[in-house]
Amino acid sequence: MLRDKDTEADFQRFLRRVDDVTNLLQGLSSPDGAVRDKAIAETEKRLQEQGGSREEEEEEEESRTTLNRTLINTSGSARAEAVDAALKEQGNEAFRAGDFALAIQRYSQGLDRLRDKQELYTNRAQAYLKLHEYEKAISDCEWALKSRQCYEKMLQIDPQKENLFKECVEEARLEEKRLREEQGAERAAQAGSAVASSIQELLQSISSPGQHILYYTGAIRLLAEAVSSEENQRLLLAQPAVSAQLAELLCSGTPQIHRDTLVLISLYSEHERGRRLLLRQDLSRWPQILLAFVKSTDARADSAMNILSDLAGEKRFQAQCRAMFSRDVLPLFTQLLDGCPDASSPGYQQCVFAVLGLMMNLLLESNSTIQDLAVPISGRCLALLSHQDGRIVTRATGVLSRVLPASPSAVEEVLKGGVVKKMLKFLKAGGQLTCSYAIKTLAICTRSSRRAQEELLRRDKRFQVLLRLLEAEDELLVGNAAFCLSQCLLVPGAGSALLGSSVVQLLLRQAGGDAQRSSVQQNSAIALGRLCVAEPRHLQQLRKLNGLAILNSSMKYLHS
Repeated sequence: MLRDKDTEADFQRFLRRVDDVTNLLQGLSSPDGAVRDKAIAETEKRLQEQGGSREEEEEEEESRTTLNRTLINTSGSARAEAVDAALKEQGNEAFRAGDFALAIQRYSQGLDRLRDKQELYTNRAQAYLKLHEYEKAISDCEWALKSRQCYEKMLQIDPQKENLFKECVEEARLEEKRLREEQGAERAAQAGSAVASSIQELLQSISSPGQHILYYTGAIRLLAEAVSSEENQRLLLAQPAVSAQLAELLCSGTPQIHRDTLVLISLYSEHERGRRLLLRQDLSRWPQILLAFVKSTDARADSAMNILSDLAGEKRFQAQCRAMFSRDVLPLFTQLLDGCPDASSPGYQQCVFAVLGLMMNLLLESNSTIQDLAVPISGRCLALLSHQDGRIVTRATGVLSRVLPASPSAVEEVLKGGVVKKMLKFLKAGGQLTCSYAIKTLAICTRSSRRAQEELLRRDKRFQVLLRLLEAEDELLVGNAAFCLSQCLLVPGAGSALLGSSVVQLLLRQAGGDAQRSSVQQNSAIALGRLCVAEPRHLQQLRKLNGLAILNSSMKYLHS
């Protein structure tokens, strides 16, 4: 709507000029040179009649901008100015008539010819606002002197709409943000789709028979490059039967394919998120395949050992290994511990450490296969007790403590190998974890072997090591130490060896204590009863300590 100071006469004159300007515009745009020259001459004549020079731009209704009366000459820039003026007039008229779409079209045509014409941006912004295309309006305002002058122009036209313009700006900002997010999501989806297609094509290439070796290795390397991001890693493993394809590549019989495939798998195993994706697959064949590479003399060994090391601590991998424990894992484990051509390498040692940890988890459940392989496993672990890496020693001791209960024959074999002497050494100087495994191993050995009981009595003079463990804060150490002592007291002379020691006081304290582990009270009570049976002279100290009631209560354990 026109502002109050604009007159109806001005408006009517403007309407009469529209047809003339339209005809001039068509002539200026004609492909016919003669018609175009005639239109230019007519335009110059009309502008010269109106004054020839550029006048100040008059204030106008919301979007109205008067014709720029720059004198048109025959130069290219002058012609462009003339076309611009005509288009601007047409846009203004369309705006006044309420045809905002046409107004936008005319302003846009003018801007196609003169990209830096500020008033065209301002006018088009106002037309966009009328159509609620706020983002486009803001964009035009930014072109028109960085938006502030455009807003000011709008406010000059109608100061009462200040709040509306502010709301428009905010709405435009939110809309722009939404559009950016939608466009970003669309681009990501398109990129993901492209990557997925690429991955599918590469997997198909790998599955194609009869190709040259470079054909397969090239495809595998491209896959490795494609899965650099977590999303692309997920896309690869989402492909049907991909785990079987990777397993087939590892079994291909071609070292170069092995190496490239192991590198690809390493991209998953070396990060927690990658392992999480990897372990969603069926990896039942992988332990056997990976362990088979351990004795390789090239990069395959290190890669396979690193993957095993990464996966060994994952419960899902342990569960998958347990399912094929008897068929594959245990036999290959014994082969691994036989050593390899480069058994002293850090990579091999790391693999041994990882596989020992895996074995400890798998041995939590006893079965007939463990019984069958307990002797070779325990023999190889016993050999590792002299290893220079203390971590390997600790885990080898842990495996012993879990495999020996399954086989009395394995106990006898490790006793021949000097396991009692080694365990006492660890109990004297080892860390807490190593000590817990060592005392458990001694408890297993003394429970089933008289030889172990006698050797412990002989090597641990007056049971100094066991008495020290009875004072430990770790209940597991205390309970197993009391058990070992109770077993050794079955050997003649064992009770007498403890005369003059603090054994009665220590056992009374543990038997009548409030330990959370009931095995502490039970084993201590049994040891106390056997002590007094083996050497009655300990009863005198027991009476002094008022411990006969505890002794009486321990007799039920002794008989059982």
